[in-house]
Amino acid sequence: MLPFMVLAAIAIRLEDGWRAPILYRQRRVGRYNQPFDVLKFRSMCENAEEDGAVWALPADPRITRVGAWIRKARIDELPQLLNVLRGDMSFVGPRPERPEFVEQLAERLPHYRSRHAVKPASPAGAAVLSVRGV
Repeated sequence: MLPFMVLAAIAIRLEDGWRAPILYRQRRVGRYNQPFDVLKFRSMCENAEEDGAVWALPADPRITRVGAWIRKARIDELPQLLNVLRGDMSFVGPRPERPEFVEQLAERLPHYRSRHAVKPASPAGAAVLSVRGV
């Protein structure tokens, strides 16, 4: 994993410049509705959400070339292993969502709020365990 993480960091820097951030912190809702910051490799252009949070689209113009590659390979999720080590996330559980979208999802999906009774899972866990698409 570490070699892929190093390559992703170098590729992000080469594409976006040496002053561009490599990691991106995004607020998510975890166990007991407690907010926490999830870590990801930055796959979108800087200030991609300066107008507010929006769902990513399949061919989202905000996604960089390197970002498309690291998303496809799920390398962008690997920094979330640090969230697992900090205790914010686990390897098994529901996907944590952004606070801006929790209310929308709770209105549309019955029992959505019950998922906040357990620690959220890191998609990096699935990538590490090679359980994609299950």
